[in-house]
Amino acid sequence: MDDLQTELHCHNEFSNFQLGIKETPYDCGITIQEQLEQAYKTGLDAFFITNHNTLDGYKQLLDYKENHEKFKNIKIYPGEEVTTDQGIHVLTYGITETIRSGQSFEEILDMVKSQDAISCAPHPFALK
Repeated sequence: MDDLQTELHCHNEFSNFQLGIKETPYDCGITIQEQLEQAYKTGLDAFFITNHNTLDGYKQLLDYKENHEKFKNIKIYPGEEVTTDQGIHVLTYGITETIRSGQSFEEILDMVKSQDAISCAPHPFALK
């Protein structure tokens, strides 16, 4: 089996203003075009777009990719970094619908399971 160069946790400008009133409004300044260019330059085979509390940006990435031949071999998958009611983040992979932030950890995990997706801790050594 060949090795895949994959990014499992990245954001773009669609993650801005998604963290809530107590957090910084600017999570990431990279545009979709810049994100795909960087993925291409670094030789990524695939990446999950995991913007905070939204799937926004995923479909736009796909549209942009489809209209630019040089990115055709990069696989892009949906994800989301969801904020719980306790301010803890949960990474989700393979979801098809946005999972609303502000729910309990257990409720978010139930939503992940209901979409046949998977989850993990994005910051396992954080204080929370």
